[in-house]
Amino acid sequence: MSRIRRSFTTAVFVALGVLFSATFLIVSELANRRLTVAAEKFGHTIEAKGLLREVSSVVAEAEAAQRGYYLSGQTEYLTAWRLAPDRLNGLFARLHEIWEREPEQLQQLILLRTSVDRRMQGLESGFKLAKPGDRNSMRNSLGREDTERLKREIDLSIGRTSRLYQDDMRQWKSDVMVTRLGVGILSTINLLLLLLLYTRSQRELRSETQEMRSVEARQHELEQLVEERTAVLSELSSDLQNEQEREKAKIAHDIHDELGSLVISARMDVTYVLYKLRDSEPQLAEKLENAIQNLDTSVDIKRRIIEELRPSALDTLGLVPALEWQVQQVCERANLRPIMDFPVEMPDLPEQMAITLFRVTQEALSNVAKYAKAGQVWVTLRILNEYCQLTIKDDGIGLTDTAMNSPLSHGLSGMRQRAVSLRGTFRINSAPGEGTTIQVRLPLPAREPADSPAT
Repeated sequence: MSRIRRSFTTAVFVALGVLFSATFLIVSELANRRLTVAAEKFGHTIEAKGLLREVSSVVAEAEAAQRGYYLSGQTEYLTAWRLAPDRLNGLFARLHEIWEREPEQLQQLILLRTSVDRRMQGLESGFKLAKPGDRNSMRNSLGREDTERLKREIDLSIGRTSRLYQDDMRQWKSDVMVTRLGVGILSTINLLLLLLLYTRSQRELRSETQEMRSVEARQHELEQLVEERTAVLSELSSDLQNEQEREKAKIAHDIHDELGSLVISARMDVTYVLYKLRDSEPQLAEKLENAIQNLDTSVDIKRRIIEELRPSALDTLGLVPALEWQVQQVCERANLRPIMDFPVEMPDLPEQMAITLFRVTQEALSNVAKYAKAGQVWVTLRILNEYCQLTIKDDGIGLTDTAMNSPLSHGLSGMRQRAVSLRGTFRINSAPGEGTTIQVRLPLPAREPADSPAT
């Protein structure tokens, strides 16, 4: 429940942060647009002032050109006069583009254009009537009062434009101030939200860390408990297997000593009776011969049972001959072709290790004979540095993953437990149709250092 509450609180903080960030972006975009418009107006205002000054300059140049023509009579002075109309048209067209969205300024521009056109027409009329060198005509044509009036109108237009520029500048500063204030407020709120989110995240992280440590500690305790219980069960299983081996050895010894002696004694008695009754009682002699055959079969069965309980070759001849005998016995009964690879010189192994290797081979071969449907089996024993490695491989139908990992596979579990009890490893590799390979690796006992020769 607390995790859900923490997640909800975090989601609220994130939602608020997103909301304020979106508001910040919107305010910034609006401010940017206002500043862009203001910057455009600044540029237009400055350009308009320059254009108005240029209008005044063009009119002044036209008057100066006319005056120079009147005084000198040279037509070169008329170049500026002739270019003035086109220049004025271009200047007023640009001013009209700048102020087309400002009705008041546009109205003032129309009035100014009218005054300029009137002045240019007056200059043109005087030019047509006056003659070069005639100063009275020149004074009448130039019209100082008209020039002064036009100059005042242009100056007024420039003044109005300057006032508009100042108003725009104040508005721009106000917009910049409002934008900075809004950005500052939103940034502060975002920082506070981030700080709160960070603080809460750190608190939740510490809480989760403590919970994780508690869980890890509990898991560690459980793992230790499992390891301890596993070690106890493994030790118990090893003790049970050792006890089974001792019981098997005792049973084999009892069968060999007691039952074996009884069977041999019975055979000797039956043989004696057969010798006495062979001629006088032929039918009874035949029955006695059958009894002797059954007793011989019992001896063979007794010997096989003893060998399966506790192979005498393992105690008398060693591990390799016992393995050879076991492989030959199973393969003959199951019609398998054995391929054996054993070391020529086998070091002396502890009794428990030798029994483990023999029992693993016995169980693996029994599984091959019963279930594998194989035609060939390989049994290999290797001494590798500090390990003894046993490998049993067949070319049968193989096993599925479920069969290999099933807890009901007691044969595989028993082989694995035998290997683990001696601190070894047990591996099985199989797939349907690809046979099965079992590998057991057991650590060899530490070798005692050889006695150094006396000096």
